[in-house]
Amino acid sequence: MRRQFVMPLALLFIAFGVSSYAQSAADEAERRLTVDEGAPLTVECALRVEERAEWRLDGAPPPPDMRPAGEAAGAGRLTARLRAPAARPQHAGVYTCARQPAQRIRVLVRAAPAPAAQPGTARPLRT
Repeated sequence: MRRQFVMPLALLFIAFGVSSYAQSAADEAERRLTVDEGAPLTVECALRVEERAEWRLDGAPPPPDMRPAGEAAGAGRLTARLRAPAARPQHAGVYTCARQPAQRIRVLVRAAPAPAAQPGTARPLRT
């Protein structure tokens, strides 16, 4: 009787362990980066040392103002960087940096607030 009770618990543990592992793998596979429009933008990606960064934005080459900003090696990993001097709406999307896109970085560009009217510059409406 004890054997009948242990087996379902083991299957339950395996089912929950697999789903939580799959969720954590999905979380690691895509990171989110939110930046204000006009602010400097830097996208970073970790690679194996033998890999070379091949940046893509939604499967296409990134905009021309996005420039590789060097790579730094350490602990068997390579960190590749891509930079733009000012974030724009066209920079939003999913970036990948390797031929096998195991790691994705979703960039969200928050719209700049509308400029406030300067005191004394508003004109009255004509009726």
